[in-house]
Amino acid sequence: MIGDQDKTVVAAGQATSGLSSPEAGPEASQEANRAAAFDYKAFLSYSHMDKKWGAWLHRALEKYRIPPNLQLSEGAKNPEAPQHSGSRTIGRIFRDRDELPAAEDLTEAVRKALATSEYMIVLCSPNSAASRWVNKEIIEFKRLRGDKYVLPIIIDGEPFASDNGAPERECFPPAVRFKIAKTGGLSTLPAEPAAADARKDADGKQRAVLKLLAGILGVGLDQLVEREMRRRQKRVMAITAGAILAMIVMATLTYEAVKSRDAADRSRAEAEDLVEFMLTDLREKLEPVGRLDVLDAVGEKVLSYHENQLEYEDASDDDIGRRARAYHLLGELHWRRGNWADAENLFNQAKAATAELLQRDPNNTKRIFEHAQSIFWVGSQHYERGNFTETEHAFREYKAKADLLIAKEPENTDWLIEVAYGNHNLGDLLLRGKNRPLDAIPYIRDAADLFQKAFAERPNSLFLKKYVAVEFTSLADAHRYFDTYEMVSRFSELEKETLDELVKADPRDLGIKRQLLYWNLREGWLLAIMAQQKIAFERYQAALELAKILLKMEPDNELWQEDIAMIGYHQANALMNTGEYIKANYWINEADGVAVKLFGEDALISRHRVHLKLLGDLVKLKYEINDRGILSSTAKINSVMELVSSQVDMLKQTQRGRWLIVSLSNIKLKLLLAHDLNDEAKHRFEQILKLVDASNHHQVPSVIYALLQMSETMGASESVKMFRKILLDRGYLRSQASVGTDCIN
Repeated sequence: MIGDQDKTVVAAGQATSGLSSPEAGPEASQEANRAAAFDYKAFLSYSHMDKKWGAWLHRALEKYRIPPNLQLSEGAKNPEAPQHSGSRTIGRIFRDRDELPAAEDLTEAVRKALATSEYMIVLCSPNSAASRWVNKEIIEFKRLRGDKYVLPIIIDGEPFASDNGAPERECFPPAVRFKIAKTGGLSTLPAEPAAADARKDADGKQRAVLKLLAGILGVGLDQLVEREMRRRQKRVMAITAGAILAMIVMATLTYEAVKSRDAADRSRAEAEDLVEFMLTDLREKLEPVGRLDVLDAVGEKVLSYHENQLEYEDASDDDIGRRARAYHLLGELHWRRGNWADAENLFNQAKAATAELLQRDPNNTKRIFEHAQSIFWVGSQHYERGNFTETEHAFREYKAKADLLIAKEPENTDWLIEVAYGNHNLGDLLLRGKNRPLDAIPYIRDAADLFQKAFAERPNSLFLKKYVAVEFTSLADAHRYFDTYEMVSRFSELEKETLDELVKADPRDLGIKRQLLYWNLREGWLLAIMAQQKIAFERYQAALELAKILLKMEPDNELWQEDIAMIGYHQANALMNTGEYIKANYWINEADGVAVKLFGEDALISRHRVHLKLLGDLVKLKYEINDRGILSSTAKINSVMELVSSQVDMLKQTQRGRWLIVSLSNIKLKLLLAHDLNDEAKHRFEQILKLVDASNHHQVPSVIYALLQMSETMGASESVKMFRKILLDRGYLRSQASVGTDCIN
C-alpha cells in the first residue's frame, strides 16, 4: 500500500468520514421501521469474473462484529433499528453464487433478493462495468430504493476512465455513474457516486470494508477505525507468532465439542472459519513476503485438524474441499522447497480427496476443475523425476478434463484457459521431456492462440499476457531443435517485447521477473555457442540479479537457490572461455556455496538436481584440468563418469541431459587418449553417438556443438564435417573453423 492517505472517490460537498449514509429527515423513522422487514442487509452485485473478491467481501461483512456501546453519529438511523439493538452483526448479505442463465432478464430469485435488501453493494471493476447483469441489478435496485442506498467499492480499474478516453479501464457500471430517470431507465444526469476503494494504492481492503460498514451502520468512520485498530493490533501480533497456538485452541475446541451437539456445532463452525482463513487470507498475506515457515506450520496444523475428522464417506463436501486445499497448499510449499517425496505424497492425497468429490457429483464443473488441478500436480511430480510416460498419462487426463469443461460451458473463459493450460503442458512435455519438437509445436501453437483469445476477452489480465510470453518461449525452444538462429530470435524478440510491456504494467510482479531471468539465461546460452562470451556473461549477470530478488522474497525456496547456483556455473564457464580463470574460480566458489546446501540425502531425487550436480562437476573439471593437467584429474573424472552412468537413463531423455553426457564424455575421451588407450576411446565414442541419437539432427545447437567438439577430440573427420555443416546451415557458426570453446545450455 502506498501510504495511508485517503484516496476515496467522494462527490463534492459530501463528508469523508465514510460512505454517505441516508440523510436524516422526516422519513428517517419510517425507513428504520421498514429496515426490520428486510431479509437482507445488503445485496452484493458483482461480475462473476470477480467471484474471489465477491467471496472475500461477503465473508468480511457477514463476519464483522459490531463493537459494543458503539456511539451512533448524529443523523444516523433510529438507534432502535434491529441492527443496533442487541445484534453484534450487520445482518445477512445476499450474494448470487451462480452464473445468471442465458436469458434476457433477471431471475425471479434475484428480483426477490433485490426487493428485500436494504442496501446494494457494487463491486466495481472493468469486469462489472462491462457486465449487463450487474447493470440490470443496479437499475432494478435504484428503481426500488433510489441512489442513496447504493454503496460502490472499487476493486480494479479507474473511476470515470471512460470520460478520459480509456473505457477499457472504467470501473463504474453505467447504472452507478448515472441517475435513474422518471421513466425507470438510465438518465444522462451524473450520479456522483461516493465509493470505498479496496485497491492497494488507495484505501486497501481493510479500510474500504470499514467505509462500507460506516455507511451501512450510519456511524463515523473514525469510530470504526479506532476500534478496529485496537482489535487488529492484537490479531495481527498473533497471526505469525501464535499460529500453532491457535491450532491447539482449535483442536481443544473440537475435543470439547463432542460433549454437546450444540457446542460441537458452534466450535466446528469457528474452527472451519479459522481453517478457511489460513488457507486463503493468511496465505495471501504471508506468501508474497516469503514467510514459508509460517505457512508450513499452518498447513500442518490444518491437516492435523482434518485428519481427526470423519472419513471421506461421512464428511461433507465442504470438509473434503478444505482438506484438498490444505493438501495442495502443503504440497506446493514442499515442492518449492525441494522436498519432493513429501510433495508427491500430499498431491496424491489431494487427488484422492478431489476424486471423492467428483464421484459424488460427476457433472459438476467445479468438481471437474478441482480434480483436474490435482491430476496436474501429480503429473508435475512425475515430470520432475523424469518419469515422462507417467507424466504424459497425467497431462492427457488433465487436458481431457479441460476439454470436458469447455464442452459443458463453451462461453466460460475460465475453462478456455484450462484448455490452454492442457495444450501448454503437453507441448512442454513433448518438447523438453520427450525430444519431439515437431509433435510439440501444434500443442504450443494451440496454447498460444487460446491464451491470446482469453487475453482479448480479459485485456486487463497481466497473468494471461504472461502466458502469451511463455508460449513465445516454447516456440523459440521448439525451433531451436531444427531451425535457424534467425527464426529462433524472432520468437525470442516477441517474448522480450511482451515481457517488457508486462514489467511496465507491473514492476513488482515476481512471476514476470522469473520469466525475464530465464530469457537472459537462454540468450546467454545462444551467445556462448556463437563465441560471444563477454556478452553472454552480461546476460548471466542480469539473470543473477533477478534471481537474487526472488530469493530475497523467499529465502527458503530451493528453486531460486538452484537458479543462483546454475547461473554461477554459467558465469564461470563464460569467463574460462575467455581465459579469465581467476575470476571464474570466484564464481565457481559462489555457486558451490549455494549448491552444496541443496544436496542432502535426496540430492538427486529430481532431474534438475542431477543436472545441477553434473553442471557443477563439468565446470570444476574444466578449471582443474587447466590448473593441474588432465592426468592429475583422473580420479575426479572417473568419479563423475560413475555418476553419469548411474543417471544415464534419465539424462538421455532431455537435451540438457544429452549435452551433459557428451560434454563430460569428451573429457573422459581426452583422458583415455592421454593414457594412449585409443581403442577404448574409439569404442566409447561410438557408444556415446548411439546413446544420444547423434544421427537425429533435430537437436538443440548446444548438443550438436558438443558432438562437434567430441568428434574433433577423436579426429573423426566425417563427423566433424557433418556437425559443423549443421551449425553453419542453422547460423550458429560463422565459418568452417571451429569456435574452440565450450558452451553450456
